[in-house]
Amino acid sequence: MLAQSLVLATLLLASAGDPLAAASELTYHLEPGKTHTLRITTSSRSRMESVEVEIEAVQTLTYRAEVLSRDDEGNQTLRLTLTHVRMEGPMADYDSSREKNHTFEAQPLVLGALVGKAFDITLSSTGDLVAGDTLGAAITEAADAILAEMPHMFQAIREIRGSMTPQGFLGEIGRCLPNLPGEMKATWTGKNLLMVPLYGPYEETRTLTLAGIPSGDDLSFSVTGKGSYQKKGGLPFFKLLESSSSFRAEMRGGDLPASSRHEASLRLEMAFPGSEAEKTSIDMTTELVVD
Repeated sequence: MLAQSLVLATLLLASAGDPLAAASELTYHLEPGKTHTLRITTSSRSRMESVEVEIEAVQTLTYRAEVLSRDDEGNQTLRLTLTHVRMEGPMADYDSSREKNHTFEAQPLVLGALVGKAFDITLSSTGDLVAGDTLGAAITEAADAILAEMPHMFQAIREIRGSMTPQGFLGEIGRCLPNLPGEMKATWTGKNLLMVPLYGPYEETRTLTLAGIPSGDDLSFSVTGKGSYQKKGGLPFFKLLESSSSFRAEMRGGDLPASSRHEASLRLEMAFPGSEAEKTSIDMTTELVVD
């Protein structure tokens, strides 16, 4: 996943030479005092190949993001408040605005306990997470409270607590630009961590391309990308057979990114001891919309 406005410090050079040089100082710049609404929707579809069964699920998180400050080094602090959680799937029908919900999963319970809580994060000028300790503490507190009421969900709560990282809450914001200021190029590489429920973490290596060079008064541009994954820990019974990813972000100079869309496809093999190997295909799409 917060909200970044974009500053092109060298746009005046655009008419004098390579337009990429004009984008070389592209950095995130947030205006203190501004408040925005962020919606991150993740849709997943998994299919077991042997029985041709598909399982679909959708999760939508809505945040209020208030820009608190920006220091001389370009670090920006935001206060995020999770205002609404909606999850739909075969194991959960959860809406944080309802008094009663139906769920057999621990994740919506933990997320629901975070609704209304505020936590601060700090981003660098290039969107990297500098600090997010208050979010980590809020996640731990919510997970422990659920565990105290439902001790039988110990394993599920432990996995969720480990996967709910501050960077995971940011979605794709902050992953659209090179890590080093002044290094904007037509093409560059980046990394991203994808958490797949049950199957564990997978590290994505993506190649990103600047599409549409900012020029004149038009500070909008797009970033597109393609990549693949490698397994990073998790249970040893899962083997990654194939993977691919695609990415697109619509950025707006002087304002927040308008939207982003990230698609991931993985084909996995489950081989538990004493049982026949089962192949599963998983498709996940994460969309960010900023108001």
